[in-house]
Amino acid sequence: MKEDFENVELAKHKKKFKQLRESELMETQRLEANANRKNDENERRNLQVRTSGLIQEEAEKKLMSRMFAKSFLRVFKKENFQVLLDFGMVRSQFELNMGATLLPKLIG
Repeated sequence: MKEDFENVELAKHKKKFKQLRESELMETQRLEANANRKNDENERRNLQVRTSGLIQEEAEKKLMSRMFAKSFLRVFKKENFQVLLDFGMVRSQFELNMGATLLPKLIG
């Protein structure tokens, strides 16, 4: 009789311990999942900030190069460009095509 009582009490204790352990495990998993979600969100936001910073930096570089080119070419006057054309340093796309396609066909 005493053994049966002890076995029943032991079974109750094991069941209660198992339920407690499972509930603690579920709570731990819930907290870990919450922490993982927060870390993922922080990483995503940091990546977004870095990406937008790089895009902004590229846009500033393009703007600066465009402004430099405009200020540099503003110095050239029409006569200077004509001198470059006369020396053959600058050719139009039409002249390049003429020299590459039409003239060899006429000569050959």
